[in-house]
Amino acid sequence: MITSCAFGLIDEMDAGVAVVDGGLRPAVVNQALQGILDSQDGLHLHGDRLVAHAPMDHARLESAIRKALADDVRAPGQYALTLRRRALLPPWVAVVRRLPSRPGDKALAALIVEDTARRPAHLEAFLAEVFELTPREAALAAHLAYGRDLDAAAAAMGIGLGTVRNHLKAIFAKTVTRRQGELVSLLLRVARLSR
Repeated sequence: MITSCAFGLIDEMDAGVAVVDGGLRPAVVNQALQGILDSQDGLHLHGDRLVAHAPMDHARLESAIRKALADDVRAPGQYALTLRRRALLPPWVAVVRRLPSRPGDKALAALIVEDTARRPAHLEAFLAEVFELTPREAALAAHLAYGRDLDAAAAAMGIGLGTVRNHLKAIFAKTVTRRQGELVSLLLRVARLSR
């Protein structure tokens, strides 16, 4: 089903990933999803089936899996939902998509679960490498990716707002962006690749 090389790549992902059948039985679970399941915070295993803690979330998860498996394998859709957590944290964001298969093979879907509260480790170093940012520019970029405004970033970095604005101009030039919203969007997409 999944080669060891492909599984190794899936297992290294920061997002939780499972390959599931129509009964929500996982055939493959990566380390990140195993951690989510072990925490029993919003999603867990009951016997051999994945179960969302909130009944309404579970119904939505089952529906998403059902829809994904009913899709034409040549043009699969993508179904997104949130899974509430017990802790006072943002919900897990889950995406379900049918996996390609050969005629006669069992239909399977990928379940990808993202922790929106997670902050990528080593984001500053990663952004510095990708965009050739200075350490201060990378620090500012990371603050913006974490949702801080320029005032909060300046305070956290212990520098003035004017200096932050100068760093921001340099970041715009190096990332070929013009507006802060455009920059943050780019940073968030790139941050998904960091580890």
